[in-house]
Amino acid sequence: MFDDFLTFSQDRPGLYLRRLRWLFLLPVTLLLLLIAGLLVTLAYGHAAADIDNRVAAVKDAVLKIYRSDIKHHTETLAGIIEALTRDATIARALARGDRAQLLALSKPLYQDLASHYDVSHFYYIAPDHSVILRLHYPEKYGDHIDRLSLRNAERSGKTAAGVELGVLGTLTLRVVVPLYDDARQHQLLGFMELGVDTNHILDDIQMSLGVQLFEFLRKDLLTRASWEQGTAASGLRWDDFTRLVPTPLSLQRQTPPLMTLLRSGAYPETAAGVAFTSGAATYRAVTLPLHDISQQTVGDTLILVDTTDETEGKHMALRLSLVLGCGGGIGIFILFWILTGKINRLIAEQQMQLRRLASRDDLTGLYNRRIFHAFLDEEIARARRYGRKLSLLMVDVDHFKRVNDEFGHQAGDAVLKQIATAIAAEVRDAVDRVCRYGGEEFAIILPETDLPNALMIAERLRAKTADLVIKLHGDTQTRMTVSVGVATNRGNDEMANLIQAADRALYEAKQGGRNRVQASGGGD
Repeated sequence: MFDDFLTFSQDRPGLYLRRLRWLFLLPVTLLLLLIAGLLVTLAYGHAAADIDNRVAAVKDAVLKIYRSDIKHHTETLAGIIEALTRDATIARALARGDRAQLLALSKPLYQDLASHYDVSHFYYIAPDHSVILRLHYPEKYGDHIDRLSLRNAERSGKTAAGVELGVLGTLTLRVVVPLYDDARQHQLLGFMELGVDTNHILDDIQMSLGVQLFEFLRKDLLTRASWEQGTAASGLRWDDFTRLVPTPLSLQRQTPPLMTLLRSGAYPETAAGVAFTSGAATYRAVTLPLHDISQQTVGDTLILVDTTDETEGKHMALRLSLVLGCGGGIGIFILFWILTGKINRLIAEQQMQLRRLASRDDLTGLYNRRIFHAFLDEEIARARRYGRKLSLLMVDVDHFKRVNDEFGHQAGDAVLKQIATAIAAEVRDAVDRVCRYGGEEFAIILPETDLPNALMIAERLRAKTADLVIKLHGDTQTRMTVSVGVATNRGNDEMANLIQAADRALYEAKQGGRNRVQASGGGD
């Protein structure tokens, strides 16, 4: 056979060379195509896994921030409502069931709380659980309510709080405080209740993470008539949904991606979620379960993550890999890995940006209050475990309001940024944690630092700030001072105790004339 082939090749050398070339190139070409196909498969799977990892990271961040915000709002509302219970005029009006006086006393307060703290519900409730006044809905009163938070407050005689589902299909964080008449041996006068719709909390998370969040509730916990009344403008019908329906508040801030998902009927029922396209963008829809005060699952939080960049990168990797694979295996191999590197860097940058948005203050670049609590909790645990000292500084800019009033809020921002930069420059890199605690107040965590050294650091910060020439705008300059409260752990301190001690010291520094350093427990 070989002799026949050799004879044929000698007779027709051109055809032989072409056949020999194909005998060599065909398996090589098939091998290169196989390698390119394998690389394409790997690249596609890798990009898909990156999207899955990013979505999982977003879900984890949403859950952590949601829990943190629920705790923060609960503490804030409890503080507000317990302060209100000390108002004797309100207590007397509540005891009489005087709606008119309660409305006159509390309407301006409710408007202020709604504006500054997102308070959406404000109740005065009689001892028999009948509603005396709803500040958020004054026309409706006299009905009886039997929520678990109210029963818990009545049973314990103390503040009770939790997330509960309202009759109108809203999920609300409620804080209830009972009021007693001490002159009559603790006779119950009634209850005060403040509430924040959880949609407000979701709005804060959306701003932090750059995702879209919506609440869906179980149909069997709602009344059809109330839901349809609240969602009439959306064009959606009760029967469009099988198990869960979007809340009216979620539909009020509906987005095109949400409506695309709802009209497709592809609600995510699995952990992997649902990928879909809306306009020119692609999204991944995933859910987190919603629990009420009794830990009953009442619905889902729907999370829409924009994966347009990642998906386009995945498709681009596929197309380029195929084209370059047909042109040459080596070229596709090199270009494919370059492209994959670009995609990985893009995803890494987005993940870094996501972590920064969740942990950094936009104005000063310092850590924000949410991450402060996580850092402090971690350092307290470490200090307790190893028997180390831990100090906390609370720093407040003196007379900051005067800067805003005289020069405007942009000047106030300039003051905060320059003071924040000065403070950050005076502490230990990668050891101490400088956070913007809120407004013009900063918190500094000093691990392995006892009280004398903490006071030295605080005094250095105070002096550095006092010497700082702050540029406002144009040629306008000013000087500012700070007051510093210092607290050091005493063994088994809890986070709240250490913060309270530093806050108390800061208050004493303010009362003592400002531009001072004050240690917790007295003594400069």
